[in-house]
Amino acid sequence: MKKALFTIALLWQGWTFAQNSFKGMIEYEATVRIDVESIRQTNPEAAANIPDVFNYTEKLYVNGNLGRVERIFPMMMGGGRINPQQQQRMMNQFRRFIPETYWNFSEKKVYTFSTLPKDSVNVERYVIEKAIEFSQNIKFDEKKTKKILGYNCKKATLKTEDDTYTIWYTTELGFTYSPLSQSTSSMQRWGRGGGNMPKLPVIVIENAVVMAVEGTDIGFEAKKVSKDEVQEITMPTDAQKVTEEELREIFQKRRSNFRMTISGGSRN
Repeated sequence: MKKALFTIALLWQGWTFAQNSFKGMIEYEATVRIDVESIRQTNPEAAANIPDVFNYTEKLYVNGNLGRVERIFPMMMGGGRINPQQQQRMMNQFRRFIPETYWNFSEKKVYTFSTLPKDSVNVERYVIEKAIEFSQNIKFDEKKTKKILGYNCKKATLKTEDDTYTIWYTTELGFTYSPLSQSTSSMQRWGRGGGNMPKLPVIVIENAVVMAVEGTDIGFEAKKVSKDEVQEITMPTDAQKVTEEELREIFQKRRSNFRMTISGGSRN
């Protein structure tokens, strides 16, 4: 594993690239269907109050050539032995470990930052850097259009081994973004039961913003586009750069620390 600290403070200074003109926020509502039956077979108590479908909010903040993704998850009740106050404390701790995602639109790169417990008290931050991966098997149907939040959108579809997805995208915002990118796969690590979360596809269209995706088990829809002033976006500079494989290995080694931390073992 590379030990050098990942320093990015100078990477976006003095770009010769054209600056992205959009400044503001796009808010999505995500719908995810969970395989509760699989959870019920192995842990009926934990599955008692888990819904088949839950929603969460994803916000993309854009300022110039940088974007920051914020995911806001609801508290999911489950397990009869844990009272609501304990659930709330656990969820607050869990939010500390939700991966942070940043986009560099001019460089066409995505950075996923993960915070993992080093031990029962200390944590360490890691970053995976990837070039934006554009979906190759999307079929475009530009004759079919509709407006979403006032933006003209065109239709496309993606068929995978698991599902078929209907996509609506716009080229009127002037940059590339999708709530389903290769960075989203990191969320699989945090799903309840791992395999009980639906497999997330990569749906990224060059020079377009994906405004809506509809599949059998997952869906995203833009609910708000705001051009309000957004504060300067800066990425963390204290993370160790790792590959996805290296991070997976680190996570597997520290799973017990993670469980202890979100259960209240860490006071850091």
